[in-house]
This record gives sequence, structure tokens and C-alpha cells, in this order.
Amino acid sequence: MKISFKLGIINVFMLLTLLIGSALTLNFYLGASSTIRDFGSQYSRTLTEKIVERSDSFLRLPAQQVQAIAPLIQGDRLLAERETYWQLMWDQLQLLPYCDNLYLGDEQGNFLQVRRRPRPTTWYLDRHADAKKAVHFYRDSQYRILEQVEEPTDYDPRKRPWYRIADAKAGLRWTPAYVFTSQRTLGLSAAYPLLSKEGRKLGVMAVDIGLPELSEFLKHQRPTANAVTYIVNPAGELIAYSDPSQVILEDDFGGLRQRHIEELPDPWIAALHAEHMAQGREDLEHEHLGERYFSRLVSFPGDIGQNWQVGVIIPADDLLGPAQAMLHRGVLITLGAMVLALLVIYLVAGRVSKPIISMARQMEDIRQFKLDAIHPVPSVFKEVAIMSDSLMRATRGLQSFRKFVPAELVQRLIKSGEEAGLSGKREELTLFFSDIAGFTGLSEMLSPDDLMQQLSLYLDRLSQIIMEEQGTIDKYIGDSIMAFWGAPDPVEQHAQAACRAALRCQQALWELNQAWLAEGRPPLETRIGIHSGEVVVGNMGSSNRLNYTVIGDSVNLASRLEGVNRFYATNIIISESVFAKLDGHFHCRLLGRVKVKGKRRGVDIYELLGFASEPLSEEILHLKREYEAALAEYWRRDWNQAEERLLRLQQLWPGDASISLVLENCRRLQAQPELAGDAWEGAFAFDSK
Repeated sequence: MKISFKLGIINVFMLLTLLIGSALTLNFYLGASSTIRDFGSQYSRTLTEKIVERSDSFLRLPAQQVQAIAPLIQGDRLLAERETYWQLMWDQLQLLPYCDNLYLGDEQGNFLQVRRRPRPTTWYLDRHADAKKAVHFYRDSQYRILEQVEEPTDYDPRKRPWYRIADAKAGLRWTPAYVFTSQRTLGLSAAYPLLSKEGRKLGVMAVDIGLPELSEFLKHQRPTANAVTYIVNPAGELIAYSDPSQVILEDDFGGLRQRHIEELPDPWIAALHAEHMAQGREDLEHEHLGERYFSRLVSFPGDIGQNWQVGVIIPADDLLGPAQAMLHRGVLITLGAMVLALLVIYLVAGRVSKPIISMARQMEDIRQFKLDAIHPVPSVFKEVAIMSDSLMRATRGLQSFRKFVPAELVQRLIKSGEEAGLSGKREELTLFFSDIAGFTGLSEMLSPDDLMQQLSLYLDRLSQIIMEEQGTIDKYIGDSIMAFWGAPDPVEQHAQAACRAALRCQQALWELNQAWLAEGRPPLETRIGIHSGEVVVGNMGSSNRLNYTVIGDSVNLASRLEGVNRFYATNIIISESVFAKLDGHFHCRLLGRVKVKGKRRGVDIYELLGFASEPLSEEILHLKREYEAALAEYWRRDWNQAEERLLRLQQLWPGDASISLVLENCRRLQAQPELAGDAWEGAFAFDSK
């Protein structure tokens, strides 16, 4: 009788599974109890070591910070340097989220403190000025002062335990755990003396360390649902407990105090702790009221804990109960068989799944538009190799595609899984137009190859800057660039981003011109117009060919502003709507009010001069101040006064086109005042772009 290969493999696996399962079940039955006991003891030992190590690190880190920065504090100049020391302590608190207070006291009773809760506060006590008054500065999370309050106080740091324990020779010292009144939580303080060069105590620096986080840590370290972990002091008072709500309680007078271990709701915890104390052993297996427990109690080492003890108690049923149930049901036989089967499947499936998983991850990278991370996936399987080759071809196609369409838009389409269609919505964006001055003449001077090489380098450098500043390049119109900020993805402060890009473009062009002049090539001059306003942005075109672009009156205005540079002999002109969003981060000069073709109302325009972080020369500041004053006189119809001011300014700046433009209009209006009717707003009309 012959059977199929597939059936033979199944029979072999079934027999093997049965034999291994039976052997494992018998072995577990004989050794389970001993193994679980050893495991409970070892786990308790490992857990207590971990708790001690983490607790020691938790408490010692802020103390070491105090010890490290204390030498930076001049103990006899606390009040004189209080702003510096406040800032230093504030910065340290940001690094220590579980510490609430850092403070300094000196031998004269002066005091400085930075407090996190109940609200961020810095305050000081000046014994020289008024020993009964504390000055509090309430602050926000950015350290900005919100309120200053003076409150009466009889506080004297020299009488506090943290100050008294830190003598000149003791080094770092710790207070016993106590309840922080303002935070209503348990904590302790670490103190370090401030010494003079001669070793004399000048004051003390201390930090308050909250202990609730220790209880939270113990809560998550319980090996089973019914196990408990705790830390107590020699008096049996809780320092931390796996149920954080049990650590402190309210006394008869409405105050808070530490809970004693005998006051816990479960009396067996105190009983087992007492048995440990009586026998003096670290590991115990004992019974209480018919229940068995594994427990371990060790001392907290070092100088921090002050004879604290760390305890772990695990009910035996939590460990033995599930194992015994598994024995009765024979689960281990099944598990053994599954382990063996999974091992074989794993070896076979790994060869098949590894390249497929790799391609799945790369397909996710494509969805995230991380195209540079895509690479060929080697495989011995023909079908996988075909899939990898197709994936690489698709990636190269997308890499080419993103050169024609904004990358953010392509990424959004891939993520959504939707087909692009006609769409549009109204958004406030910042529009950017650039154009090379005199490009027609330049194109006649250069050969086509030289022209394309120079133009490509120019467009590449400017485009890179625009994209670095989160701009979206809409299109190239010959030598011109049209870009916008705020779509398809939002851009915070998009007007400022566009202005940064414009200034960086001009700087980059200056660098290119220096290189071109050295090569004997003609330099380029580019003019830029920027305007912020409402547009319609989206996919526009026909059903079978789309273009992601913007339309609207604001687009036309931005384009016109680029052309207005020609009349003012400027490089960057921004509109009043852009200027209103700059918040003083840029230097700008008011040029005038223009009425461009297609606009009924005049628009105030500004020349973008540079970053506010780079100061202007006195000459430029004088030009800006006097020119803007002349504009104000011009708009008030005081043309004679404006002319006199502009003539003086023209002697200093004879080549400034803006001065000549306003001066010419002053003279024309003085000669023909009837030109300034009731609707006159002082705008210059430019009928051509």
C-alpha cells in the first residue's frame, strides 16, 4: 500500500508530536513544583535587585545634579545673582520631571527657590531688606513672569532639617521621607553645602524628590496580579507601595502622614513582613491563614535609604495554580508539538517570507513617498524577482513623476489611495514670482547651450532654496519661477517663509554671479514679487490632464508686483498683506502706494531689505526714515514740503529711482493740483507689467 508524500509527512509529524508531547508532559509533572519554587525565589531575588537599583538611580540622579552644580553657586551672593541661579535651577528642573523644588539658603537666612507645583514659581527671601516678606514670581511653562506677589512669611531656611544636616564636612546628605505640604505627596530632600575657598559653609543647595513615581514603578513591577511590592523605613512606615493610593493617609487633625504597614487593608502583608523581621532571613516560603506565599525582604544599600527595606510577596497559587491546570489538561503536549512544528515551518517560511516582507516594507516606503529607500530585493524565487523588478520600475517612474508635480501632492495621493480629480478650495497663501531682468537681451548674447547651462544652474539653485523653505513650485515660465506657500500642506508663518526664500535666492544669485564673472559669463539680475491673499488652489485642467496650481486676483497681484520692481529699480517688493505678517523679523522700506493694472484700489508696497538680525547701515536707515517721511507728506498733499525733503535726500542718493518717482509726481501735482481729486489716494498707476 502506497501513500502520498504529503500524507507521509503528516503521519511522521503526528507521531513525532505525540512522542515529544508525552515526554514533555511526564518531565514537567515530575519537576514542575521544584522548578516553580526555584523560579519564584529567583524571580523575587531578581525583582528586589531591580527595585533597589532603579530606586537608587531614581533618587541619586537629582542629588548628583545638585552636587554637580553646587560649586557654580557663590554662597555669599545668592540675592545678587538670583536671576542667574533661578535660571540655572529652572533648567535643571526641566531635566528632572519628578522633582518639584530646587532651592538655596545661606548663613544669613536669605533664600531662593524654583518650584514646579502647584504652579511654576520663583521666589526669594531677603533678610537684609525685610525678613518677614517673601517675593514670589509666578511664571508660565516658558519661564515668562505672569504675576509678582509679596507675601508675609516667618520662614527661616537655617531652621529647616535640610539646611542643618548639610555641614561643611558631610558632603551630600539626605533627609528622612516626609509629606510635602503644598504637593500633598511623600518625598525627601537631598542637600549639599555651599563652601568658601577655605572650606567654610556659606549656605546649602537642596532638591525635593517626589516619591509617588517610586510607587508607580513598584505598581508595574508586580510579577502577578495579587503580588505586592513595597519599601518601608525601620519604623515600618511606607516609603513606596504597589498601590500608590495607600502610601499616605489623613490623620485625625486633617493633615497627612505616612501609612504604617500594619494599617494596610490586607493584614497578611504586615504579618509576613513581621515574620521576616523575626527570622532575619531574606527568602521565605510560609503559610498564613491557609494560603502559601513566596517572599523576599532585603535592605536598601547605601546612604540614601537610611535602613529602608524592599519587600516582594507573591501568592503561591499565582505561580502554581496555572501550571497545575496546564498539567491536567495536557496543554504542554500540544505546546511541545507546536514548538517543533513552528520550528520547521519557520525554517521553510523564512526563505519565502523574507523577500516578500522586504518588498512590503518598501511598498510602505513608496506610500510614504520615501523613494530613495527603495532597492532591489534578491531572491532565489523567480516570482519574487519579477515582483522586485516591477517595484523598481514603478519607483523610477514615481521619481520622474515628482519632478513634474509637487512631491507633497503625490505623497498625499498615494496615502489616500484616491485618483486625482478636478478639485479646488479657497485658502490664504503667499504667492512668489521671480523673473530675470533683461533676459531677452541675454539670450541673444549667449549660444543656446551656454544659455541653457546658465539658466539651469540658476533655476536649480533658486528652486532648491524655495523647497527648503517649504515652498511649492507651481511652474517655470521661461526664466520665471512661480511658487506658493501654504498648500498642499499647511506652512506656519508662510509669508515669513517666502521672504526668507527671497532673500536667500538673492544671496545665492550673488554667489553665482561671482562665479560666472570669473568664468567670463554675464551676471544675472532677478526681480521678485511677493503677496499674501486668498486664492483658489487645487487640481485644474481637463478630465485627462490636470495641473495642481492656484488662480485668483492675488496671483495676478503678486505677478504685477514682480514687474513693479522695474520702476523702482528694486529686487524684492512685497505687498502690505505680507508686511503685516512679518512681525518685525525683516527690514523693509515703504516704497509707496501703487495701483497696478487690473486693480482699482491702491496697494502699499515695501522693499524687502534683509533679515532683522542683520543691522542696516546708518545711511540706509537715514534713507528709509527720510523717504517714508516724504511719503507721508506726499499723501497729506503737502507736496512742497515733500519735494524739499526729497531734494535733500536725492543729493545723498542720486541714483535711487523711488526718490525720482515721488519727486516727479510732487512737481506734477504742484503744477496741476486739479489732478488730485477727492478720490486721490496717492497711488502710482502702472498700466504695464
